[in-house]
Amino acid sequence: MSEQKTVTDFKKRLPISTINTKINKLADDMKENLPKEQIKDIQSRHHFGDGQYLRETFLEKDTITIGKMHRYKDINVLLKGSVTIFNGEDCPLLFIEAPAIWTSKAGVQKIVYTHEDTLWLNPHPTDETDIKLIEKQFIISREEQEKGIEWDGDI
Repeated sequence: MSEQKTVTDFKKRLPISTINTKINKLADDMKENLPKEQIKDIQSRHHFGDGQYLRETFLEKDTITIGKMHRYKDINVLLKGSVTIFNGEDCPLLFIEAPAIWTSKAGVQKIVYTHEDTLWLNPHPTDETDIKLIEKQFIISREEQEKGIEWDGDI
């Protein structure tokens, strides 16, 4: 299995709310200013087992993806490809090459650059099968972020 390599350490630490505000602004600016043909929908497949949900996501080579903020620690599995990830305010910028498994902290909103076509998995423990309800259970919405919600995650 490949080792995670530090590309650079962030010298300035900002509160998650400040970082998240900047990430959301970046996402809004990109959606507003990039040509429509450069904005692509993420291709995800959803798998269900007893008490389990697995999101399988395909990310094209040479793309930047801004993820959603997770409510709890999140397991990440990179099956194929290589990526550079901003994985939270107290983490270094990481280069990760498949196969790899790592955990992201709660409250993290990743920014990912894909160096090659990438296949990424995120498992979640739930009996729910409705994707919108699963997202509500595991994702902190922008509205919640703006209100400064509290959650049981380990941040």
